[in-house]
Amino acid sequence: MYLDILIAVILIFAVIEGLKDGFLLQFFSIFGIFIDFIIAQKFTPIVIEKLAMNNNESNYLLTYIGVFIASYFAIAILMFFIGIILKNQNKGFLSRGLGGAFGLVKGLIISLIILFIFNFAAQKYTVLKKYGIDSKTNAVFLEKSHYIEEYLPKELKSELNYIKGKELVEKYFNKMF
Repeated sequence: MYLDILIAVILIFAVIEGLKDGFLLQFFSIFGIFIDFIIAQKFTPIVIEKLAMNNNESNYLLTYIGVFIASYFAIAILMFFIGIILKNQNKGFLSRGLGGAFGLVKGLIISLIILFIFNFAAQKYTVLKKYGIDSKTNAVFLEKSHYIEEYLPKELKSELNYIKGKELVEKYFNKMF
């Protein structure tokens, strides 16, 4: 339930930010998130190699998340400066409406990232599982995650499939008893 509240808050703030910023800034922001994914996918193997890390799934995922977050902050700084330049732009009703829609899309993307990180972390640190108990958004995420699997590196796909399988077994086991 706590996870559902967190996702709802993220979506609400994303829509409000989209309405405030307008279409153009939100478009660049979503474009930046996709660039973050590309950078993380390209540079994760390089970072693992340079740091002489073991190339197992856990290290790959943690490095992927680290590279993604570093790239996100770098692009956020760039977006800050673009926002300063576009601050004086007149934002009409259409621009704000489209900004709200794009803000919702951005919020959904960020929510997917948070759900993925939560599921991975909950497998490693079981104390986190209590925050996802009875979470409707997490159940929908695990059920519909096959749509995003083709865009994930193979190491992340196998981790996601493991989590989905484990959740499915626990669900049916709990129904039996």
